[in-house]
Amino acid sequence: MTNIDITPEFSRMILLSNIGIKDGLYDFEANSEECEALARRFGLKAISLLKAHVRVEGLKRQEYRLVINLRADIIQTCGITTEDMSSKINEDFSIKLVREEPEEQREEQDIVFDHDDEDIEVMTSDHVDVGELIAQHLSLFIDPYPKKENANKKLAGHVILEEGDECIEEKRPNPFNVLKSLKH
Repeated sequence: MTNIDITPEFSRMILLSNIGIKDGLYDFEANSEECEALARRFGLKAISLLKAHVRVEGLKRQEYRLVINLRADIIQTCGITTEDMSSKINEDFSIKLVREEPEEQREEQDIVFDHDDEDIEVMTSDHVDVGELIAQHLSLFIDPYPKKENANKKLAGHVILEEGDECIEEKRPNPFNVLKSLKH
């Protein structure tokens, strides 16, 4: 069996027990090696900037909220022209951190999630890797089908439809029309 290195590319550990009545404020920025490693992880040409402003709010006992502004400049390949293109990401999100309940205290219940609900992460200790949480959310904000603004809609003989475009179908002659002219 081979050893697999699972060290996060952008690790920023914070100790939650240091958060008191005042919120904790943090600014994180990835260095060039971390940007390069994250670009490989996410299949990007490059990440030239990754910054995050993080506010840690203490909620009730052993619960916290991370309010994060994430900014990134990335270079990826256009899905139509295969040319490099740059994209800017500037997103706000929040994550609720909750303490893991002991197994004997857990209740059997269905959990319903709404897409607008805040993300919830279960803490197993007072240390949280905010950098890895930022990296995971960055991956969610990357366009999986990037397209340059000036990409030709009729590239290589294919029509690329966008939201709101009407479906264009070619009118082909019916091959059975030839049979109409034949009489017995």
